[in-house]
Amino acid sequence: MPYSNLGSLYLSDKYKDLQKAEEYCKKAIELFSGDYQAYTRLGVVYGLRDNLEEAIKYLEIAKVLNPSYVSIYKNLGFAYEKKKELLKSEECYLKVIELDQNHAQAHNALGVISSMYIKKATELEPNNLIYNNNLQIIIKKIENTSKQ
Repeated sequence: MPYSNLGSLYLSDKYKDLQKAEEYCKKAIELFSGDYQAYTRLGVVYGLRDNLEEAIKYLEIAKVLNPSYVSIYKNLGFAYEKKKELLKSEECYLKVIELDQNHAQAHNALGVISSMYIKKATELEPNNLIYNNNLQIIIKKIENTSKQ
């Protein structure tokens, strides 16, 4: 566990050093292959480096080890979103909300994904009035919210 904690420390804003975080997380996994937090942190390291395949690989292992750890699903959702795999991303964020109904970041991410679907629909069918109307409703709601 100490190596996993060091990995966490080097992921923090104060001591950010992704190389050391990776090193300590790998050492933690070497010593205890069931350390889901080390796998999660290693996934975060790779995600921060935009190595999304590796990030997803380690986060999926963490998910098997602890299927109720919110941070795994949040980071998986983010990785899939960056890969433009919106259905998988949405699935992960919904799991976050299932585990923690008050997780604001997951609610926000789902809103962003929903708006991306509507925007794509308007690109595919630019003359569809319903799609364009829905997009305008979202834009107006955003504008009204930002004025409050």
